[in-house]
Amino acid sequence: MHWDDMISGLVASLSEEPRKFVVAFARFEFGLKMQDDHPFLQKRSGVFTDWDSVSQAFGEDFFKVVRTDPVASYLIDWPPMGLVKVRGGVTFRYEKTDISTVRQLFGALVEARNNFFHGMKPSLDRGDVDVLRAANATLRLAYEWAKNHKDIKMQMIAHRMAYA
Repeated sequence: MHWDDMISGLVASLSEEPRKFVVAFARFEFGLKMQDDHPFLQKRSGVFTDWDSVSQAFGEDFFKVVRTDPVASYLIDWPPMGLVKVRGGVTFRYEKTDISTVRQLFGALVEARNNFFHGMKPSLDRGDVDVLRAANATLRLAYEWAKNHKDIKMQMIAHRMAYA
């Protein structure tokens, strides 16, 4: 099969939620990384997102906003499963994770990204699409939270998401 045909077919097979998630998560992480003094980058690596710093900046009040949103709260109630190494490869762990802090919420968002971006979801079932719909709603809330925040660094996250 020709590369362009293969890629076009794969893109066409994705519903709107996964396509929106790819763009929204990429822009969110771009907005976090493109700060003048790099407050959201890990100190040791210098290039990877420091989700602890992101969580502190957004705060537990952001978690409360997500908890009350009828779509985004699905990510809290039904977070994506993490991967575990097993003989012969990897599989999903099937115990439910409790999400009760903003840091755990961002962890669930990253888990959804990892599962989808890193090849563990060659096809999506209804639950996968529901997780991505909730992740998209969470990213929308993060954008709105940052855009309306009093701290210019937070506002810049939203600006970079919208305008690069």
